[in-house]
Amino acid sequence: MQLPPINSELDEQTLNQMVIETLNQNHTDDELQEVLLDLLGFDNIEVIGELIANRYSYALPKQNNEQHYQHCIDLMVEISGWPRNEAKYHLSRFNYNLNEALDQYYLSQQKNVLIDENGNEISPDQPDQPTEFVQTSNVEQIAANLQLIDTQRITQPWFRSFELDLHEMGVNEAVDAVRTKVNELVEMQQDYHNKGKKVSINLKIITGRGVHSEAAPVIKVNVLRLIKAHGMSHTIQQSTKGGVIVVRIKPETHMI
Repeated sequence: MQLPPINSELDEQTLNQMVIETLNQNHTDDELQEVLLDLLGFDNIEVIGELIANRYSYALPKQNNEQHYQHCIDLMVEISGWPRNEAKYHLSRFNYNLNEALDQYYLSQQKNVLIDENGNEISPDQPDQPTEFVQTSNVEQIAANLQLIDTQRITQPWFRSFELDLHEMGVNEAVDAVRTKVNELVEMQQDYHNKGKKVSINLKIITGRGVHSEAAPVIKVNVLRLIKAHGMSHTIQQSTKGGVIVVRIKPETHMI
């Protein structure tokens, strides 16, 4: 049975695959409605009712499994930048659960770049606070060291953290909301920079884990695709089990 027309900016093939996979999952009608609203938005509320009423007519053919695998590999390659064979191997370790595969990928990246709970990058080789600069009895040298400490304290950046909750949004609405908020914070960062102020701005994007559609955590994936395409510094916050993406807005960050 062919799907009814759906109003979305996603390409038809990708959208149809996501909808059919969602319809074939073991949800109650109420749970299915919630998931489809997250995926399609309230603009498609009538279509969602039709999809739920005819959910058992949209059987997922076995031959579509290979299409699903290839789709997951495509997304993993795009987000990670890995060669296709490495992305395929990584996904196979998680039985092609894209959500878990992405979370593990970002966890592995943090071995090289540590990011604190506010999303700020920390050098793993940098000590928390030097206890002694030089061993000398020279009063002038000690005074110089104290001045250095004071200077370091003064030049520590001012931290500002913002949140954007994408729950209850469809894919297009969520991506537009991220783009709007990022551009707002980029403008704010540029204003601080022009005034000579050193400010670390972080945006916590609450996507949720997409547990109702684990085959393709749609909003999470599309947000990652957007910020990766623009080379923005970001990570997935592991303390939220992958449900929050933290984006760092630097002075050199451009609008998207």
